[in-house]
Amino acid sequence: MANPFVHVELNTPNPERAKAFYSKLFQWQLEDVQTLPFPMVPIRDQGWRRHRRGILKQIPGVPRMAPYVQVDDLHAATQKAKSLGAR
Repeated sequence: MANPFVHVELNTPNPERAKAFYSKLFQWQLEDVQTLPFPMVPIRDQGWRRHRRGILKQIPGVPRMAPYVQVDDLHAATQKAKSLGAR
C-alpha cells in the first residue's frame, strides 16, 4: 500500500476510561510510558517494536483521532494537499 498509516492517536478527555474500554474490547496491551514528553499510553501489537498508536488526554485544537500517513516527500505532499483545498 502506498502511503500507509504509520501512527494514530486517540485524543480523549478521559484516557483512563478509554484504556479500560479498549483493552477489554480489543484485548489491547496498554502501558503507561513516562519517557515521552507528554502523557501518552502506547497501544502495543504483537511483533511491533515501536509504538504506532496511542491514547492521550485531549489537547485543545487537536482532532479526536489524529492519523499520521507516511510520505516520501513531506513538502511535495503538503503542496499537493494545499492544491486540493487543505488548510
